[in-house]
Formats: sequence, C-alpha cells, structure tokens
Amino acid sequence: MFRRLILCIVVLSSGIWYGCLSTSSKNQSIQLPNKLQYAENFKWYSTPSYDLLEVSTPLENSKTERYLVVPKGSEIPEGVAYDVLIRPALEKVIATSTPQIAALESLDLLDYWVGFPQPELISSAPARQRIKAGLVTPIGVNNGLNVEKIWALQPELFLGFEVDGNNPSYTQLKRMGVPLVLVHDWMEKTPLGKAEWLLFFGVLFGKQQVALQQFKAIEKRYFELLQKVPKNTDTAAVALAGSVYKDQWYAPGGQSFMAQFLADCQVQYTGAHTKETGSLTLSLERLMLEGHQADVWLTPGSFDSYQDLLQQYPMLESIKPFQNKKIYTYKKHSINGEAKILYFEQAGLHPDKVLADLLKIFYPEVFLSTPWHYFTPLK
Repeated sequence: MFRRLILCIVVLSSGIWYGCLSTSSKNQSIQLPNKLQYAENFKWYSTPSYDLLEVSTPLENSKTERYLVVPKGSEIPEGVAYDVLIRPALEKVIATSTPQIAALESLDLLDYWVGFPQPELISSAPARQRIKAGLVTPIGVNNGLNVEKIWALQPELFLGFEVDGNNPSYTQLKRMGVPLVLVHDWMEKTPLGKAEWLLFFGVLFGKQQVALQQFKAIEKRYFELLQKVPKNTDTAAVALAGSVYKDQWYAPGGQSFMAQFLADCQVQYTGAHTKETGSLTLSLERLMLEGHQADVWLTPGSFDSYQDLLQQYPMLESIKPFQNKKIYTYKKHSINGEAKILYFEQAGLHPDKVLADLLKIFYPEVFLSTPWHYFTPLK
C-alpha cells in the first residue's frame, strides 16, 4: 500500500494543479511497463484511468520530473507521486521551441496555442497565420521570459525545456503556479527516439491514439526506406557535415542525431569516432584535411551558392565535395512570400523525410524520383 502523499496544491482555473511532493514519496518505483521503444529521455506509463510521464533532465544529479495525466471527471489516483497534475482537454498552451510547434500542428492543436518567445522565428505556414491574426502573444526570450505576460495569459500548460538548468524564469513561474512541463526531445540521440516524443504531446492533450497512429506511420516509412539501401556497394561514401562560421567548423558529434542518420544510411561519417552528442568545434584546417577525403558535405552554413561559399572561404575550393559539386544545404521553402528553412522546426518529427533526402544524396540511382524535403543541392 502506497503511503498517502501530502501535496501542496495551487489550483488554477484550467484544472491543472501543481503538486509539491516529499522526497521519499518521489523516489517510489514504478511498477508499470514503459510504453516507449526508442526515446531515452522520457517514459510513458499507462493505466485505464491515468497516464504518467517521466522526463529526464540534462543536468547531473538532477531529479526526474513526473507529470500525472488524468481526464477531467476522473478520480485522481492516490499514492502516485507527481510534480504536475494535468486534466485534459486543454485549451490554452504556451510553447517555447519551434519543434514543439511542429508537434502541436501535427496533432491539430494549434488552435490552443497562445504564447511563444519571439514568434518571428517560426516558419510553419499555419502557425504564422495564427501569429498574423494576433492570437499568439510574444513572451520575451527563453533566457528572459516576461512572467507577467505569461501569468496574464493564464496558460493551462507551459511547454518548456532546460539546457543548463539555470533559467530563473522557470523558478518564478513554478512559484506562481504556472503548470510547467519540460520537453527534452532535443536530448535524444536517435531519429526515431526524437520522433517518439510525439506521443508525449499526445498523452498531455488526451490524443494518445492519434499520436501513436502517426508515429507508427513514420516508423513504418523509415524502415521501408532503409530496406531500399543497396546492400552490396563496393565502398561506402564518406561524408562531412556541419557549418563553417568565421574561423570555426561546427560539426555534429559522433553520438548525435545526424551521425545516427548517416550510420543508418551506411555512410562513413568523418566524425563518427567522437563521443559528443552535440556539436564539435573544429578548425578550418581540420575541415580542409577531412574535406580532401570526403565525397559529400552536408549543411555547410548560410550559403546560397558555391560562389557565395568561395567568396568567404576561397581555400575550400580545393576540397573534394566542392570540386565534384557534392555539397548540400538546407532547403528554403516559400511561406507567405518569405524563404523559410523548415528543417530545424520539423526534422525531429519527420525522420522519414530526412532519411529520404539523405538516401537521395548518397544513392541517387535508387532514389532519383524522391522529392527534396529539407535538403537541396547547393547551387
């Protein structure tokens, strides 16, 4: 029998409660199976009467966040430790990253979106229509949120994220009773692990089955594409990746999201031996050295053409991908007359489309008819 928890509760008009838990209760073990297959930074436990989400944080020795999701009208279970109690259906949500917007859009939830830091950074056409209509309130910047504006919006859910755990705005919002939920999809190392966070949003909004159906379709397409990869190639292509800026080369780490994509494509990535999950900061000399061995260079930076790249970095003309015109950059989509890059907003949710682009790059003879989604050849 679980010990009854002593909760310090702030009740909001939304039906979401913020729970303050004792340490001993929070350390109780979960006896339910985790319903996830790929994601490593959140867990989903489900019962017929409630769902429980656990989110890991990127900080050493930091506690796990628990979010208890119980439909409105249902009884709150006793003996379940949690940080935030959520009662779908929700009608007012604040998001703080563009991938969160992609998930809300995918689940047809944008109508409930009311606030965002720097909305001008968003590329999605449906999201921009809502911004243009004045339905989304700017709430500052992520490291300096306007807590008064947030409180005035009375959000039923605040979707945040932590990088270093040093955001004083989050501490203040929690003290005010704003229901803050952490979304750490950016910590995932694998394409399908990141995409599986769609289920996190599905649970929060009571749309588990819709989210599960969408994710299974993404997973199916991903593996169908992998089945088409040629198995008997004599030598694997060698790939460079990452942007140049000033006198530095910022390349994906060997345990990163992009590195896993390249491994799935059976491509030799020049940074595969490194252990970082984020980016590597390297010299231009290192880029030159590896560039003479590489067949392809992905995402060199904010260049629209080989001529633009040559004007800023003339020494790169000699590397193999430049000589063979095998450099690929982010595709710009025309949205309301503006050129927008959708990769950073949507790629985490659509690894099947990212994979399709990469396979078109490395196996053009097999994937020639596949349209470009997020990448395109440098002009």
